[in-house]
Amino acid sequence: MLVVSATACWLVNCTLGLGVATGTLDTSRARWIHHAAYAATAGLTAAAGLVLAVRRDRAVVRLLPAALPLAAIPFVPARTAGHAALGASLAPAYAATLWAVRGRRPDRPA
Repeated sequence: MLVVSATACWLVNCTLGLGVATGTLDTSRARWIHHAAYAATAGLTAAAGLVLAVRRDRAVVRLLPAALPLAAIPFVPARTAGHAALGASLAPAYAATLWAVRGRRPDRPA
């Protein structure tokens, strides 16, 4: 369930960033929303990775590539193509991890 939550947070954050970048949304008075979504995404991703590792679930290997972009994105200027590309680069890791854990019951480890 943490993998699904982390992925959902990432999608919300990307949607928010895209909305701001295209001018559809104005968060100039509440920039903290994007920062809070990033913190939730990073925290849930770390928690999902920890749970998968503790359970010795091989799906953790699919989530690991998300670690570097998540760690680097705060250091890339927000209004640049690099920031958007780095955020989007997380898609394969989340998709692969979701695929790996699909259909599992949360109370039953792999």
